[in-house]
Amino acid sequence: MVPGIYRRAKTRVRLNRQIRFFMKPNKASLYITQVLIACSCALTCLAAADPMPDLPLLHPLFSDHLVLQRAAKVPVWGWASPGTRITVTFGNQAKTAVAQADGKWMVRLGALPVSVEPRVMTVASSAGGEPVTIQDVLVGDVWLCSGQSNMEMGIGACNATNDIAQANFPQLRLLTVPKLVATSPVQTIQCRWLPCSPTTVTQGVWGGFSAAGFFFGRELHQQLNVPIGLIHSSWGGTVAEAWTSPEGLQPLVDFDQRLEQVAASGKGQKVDYDVQYENWCRKNDPGTVQGWAKPELDTADWK
Repeated sequence: MVPGIYRRAKTRVRLNRQIRFFMKPNKASLYITQVLIACSCALTCLAAADPMPDLPLLHPLFSDHLVLQRAAKVPVWGWASPGTRITVTFGNQAKTAVAQADGKWMVRLGALPVSVEPRVMTVASSAGGEPVTIQDVLVGDVWLCSGQSNMEMGIGACNATNDIAQANFPQLRLLTVPKLVATSPVQTIQCRWLPCSPTTVTQGVWGGFSAAGFFFGRELHQQLNVPIGLIHSSWGGTVAEAWTSPEGLQPLVDFDQRLEQVAASGKGQKVDYDVQYENWCRKNDPGTVQGWAKPELDTADWK
């Protein structure tokens, strides 16, 4: 799955691979491996010919307070100089991979049981330097919360004062995928996991963390009594095509012109979306043609 997506509204190109449904825990284990590879919202397996200098040893998705999916072979990945040996240690497991020609490396941890014990993940490189250490890692169920504005609306925008005040759930972890406009898929984003608290649940735009996601995760945590990780990756107002890769849209031919515009933008050719929008309105919208928005419009004969 390639998470680069193209938005039709004003033909803006937007990132964040998002899944528009929730899966039951007993069906999620196999799928969550793919989610962790391609989540939120904005991660991709595409790579440049040479590793970019700003690509980190360990993907930022793996931060302090991380929740790993139970009962699944969880991928852990990052970038290093080609040929570098990378060792990931977690619990009683130590997995090693070699960075490929494009700089990317990946290991898969063996299936893990539920664990509420805060543990440490260590990533070490044969090239030397300080190992990357991730603190307070739990094992439970990880869910991708995605969609449009109904999912994006934060709990602070709801009448949920008591729920916010009582939102002390240290084993419920929250990660929000930031919005990003780009003309091609990106490999990494800036994000971090946060334990759920009255402070962290209200951080972010539009009232903080997804209200739908929070109530969903809280219910699961209280009913299942396992750590829950919620990845919130939503963008209000997006259409179905905005969640589809170019490869998925090309067979439909309806979107050829849009895809060509996106490709041109990626090559530095400026596309004036505002002019295109106005041209469309003049062609298709009677209100634009008749000047309904003008203050001097005579509406005396309107009914």
